Amino acid sequence: MIKSSLVCFFQKKKTILCLLAFLQIFTVNSQDIGFVVPDSLKGKSSEYVFEGFKKVTNDTINSKIYLNTYYKKSILEGDELKKAIALSYLSYYLENNSAKLELLELSIHHAKNASNENYLMILYSLVGGHYQIESNYNKALDYFFRSLQIAEKLESENYIYILKHNIALLKGDTGKFKESLNLFKECYKREESLFTNKMNLYDYLATSLYLSEAFMRNEKIDSASIYINIGLKETKDTLSNLYWKFLLNKGIYLNKKGKNSKSIKYIDSSILGMNKKRIDVKRSLTIAYYYQSINYIQTNELKYLYYFKKLDSIVLKDSILIPEVRKGYENIVRYYKGKNNIEKQIRYINSLISFDSIFNKKKDIVRDRLYKEYETPELIAQKEVLISKLNNDNRKLSVGAILLLLLSIFIAVIAIFQFKKRVSYKHRFNEIMQPSTTIEVAFPVVEIQDKEKQLDISEKVIKDILEKLNSFEEQKQYIKKNINSTTLAKKIGTNKKYLSQIINYYKKKTITNYINELRISFCIEELKSNRKLINYTIQNIAEEVGFNNAESFSKAFYKKTGLKPSYFIKNLKTK
Repeated sequence: MIKSSLVCFFQKKKTILCLLAFLQIFTVNSQDIGFVVPDSLKGKSSEYVFEGFKKVTNDTINSKIYLNTYYKKSILEGDELKKAIALSYLSYYLENNSAKLELLELSIHHAKNASNENYLMILYSLVGGHYQIESNYNKALDYFFRSLQIAEKLESENYIYILKHNIALLKGDTGKFKESLNLFKECYKREESLFTNKMNLYDYLATSLYLSEAFMRNEKIDSASIYINIGLKETKDTLSNLYWKFLLNKGIYLNKKGKNSKSIKYIDSSILGMNKKRIDVKRSLTIAYYYQSINYIQTNELKYLYYFKKLDSIVLKDSILIPEVRKGYENIVRYYKGKNNIEKQIRYINSLISFDSIFNKKKDIVRDRLYKEYETPELIAQKEVLISKLNNDNRKLSVGAILLLLLSIFIAVIAIFQFKKRVSYKHRFNEIMQPSTTIEVAFPVVEIQDKEKQLDISEKVIKDILEKLNSFEEQKQYIKKNINSTTLAKKIGTNKKYLSQIINYYKKKTITNYINELRISFCIEELKSNRKLINYTIQNIAEEVGFNNAESFSKAFYKKTGLKPSYFIKNLKTK
């Protein structure tokens, strides 16, 4: 165990993003090249110099003097660990993330030379955090898993939970909201159990912050408000960097409650309070700009565009890849569609397609690597523990064997079911794709006279309504929005009762299902023939064929075809 404030500090933090809060980040170019040790420190030991640094951490100039002196003395002493400590602290004073990473890589080199696994564990975790901030998830996982490997070897529960926290954040930022929430709950439960006399207040509040965010991403906003209110109260006077982020979460909470004017005030205060030079605020600013644009989208076009451009700018500059960014691009496409500005629509549709391409690729990397390198080994480790316990008790062993057998059977059944499901989907897709195959909406029409005997509707009225329905289908009037039983009856010139009875008898379905199936049949033919359409979002495709939202479109598509629209479009692209 390294007896230094750096190690003690690092071991207490549960997220690499929280580690950056120890010092204020100031703009400097690099550690001083050609630095000369001042006379007042020449005769002092490196330990004395480091203690001096700890007393002036908020004074940038003096902090750098002490750290550079400490680094010079570590070179003279040939102490590789002290070199690593000096460089890792100096990295805090660099604004550019690439420069920070270069200095930290050099620090890792010295820690390796010192054969100090404990400090390597710290540095790997820290470097992973920097890559996570810039959405380089693959690199972040490289370093997190290196840190975890050492943490498990050293049985460092603190660093095992650092990884859990960061994986929870990665899951949330790649759209796995439910999984992210469950993992944050686990982290919070541990922090709560360790929280005594406010000794680990920062850790407890940092976890509360991201837990509240996870609740809101899962639309459990009332649960989120509990942690937000506690956080605002505890951080206002002492932990400003957390306070501004809690203030942002309060603004998001109010937005989701429909209190936009109050939301605007909280988010504005949060944006003004955040230190824009800190690299760990880029993600928070992106979220802030998105929700502020949402607050103004219906009431103030200029401010809506102002905050969207802020969002777009930070995404382009810093490559922030989070779900809120995608929603922002979807909104701007709809905005310019309403303005009939085709040029802008094309521009931002391209931005959306580009975002999806990069985001989905990184999402898949995170999913696959977490499954192979984290979740599977963790499950295997849990299984080994269970087996070890069962071996100590023959009775438990028998029960365990039965459970394992049942589990194996269950997994096999699920696997078979999934295989059959995939085969069924593929078969259904191929059927739909056959040139001679179409998904018909109309059903064979029985003799009108037969129906007239059963219903109190004249033959003339029945014939007239059926002819108008045929015209309605041929002219594809069903792709217009807001067509329902009332508007269709009015259009045909009859009442809802007659229309419902006739469609129910001759088409064998309700009016709603009749309209929806016409739309889905039309949509399928369009997707098969229009290559541009398959690059639209589900929401945009839904609107093109008359649906108001993606959810109702997806349900109707699945009901008619037995396939999800995303599956159908994905397979179309591979054809």
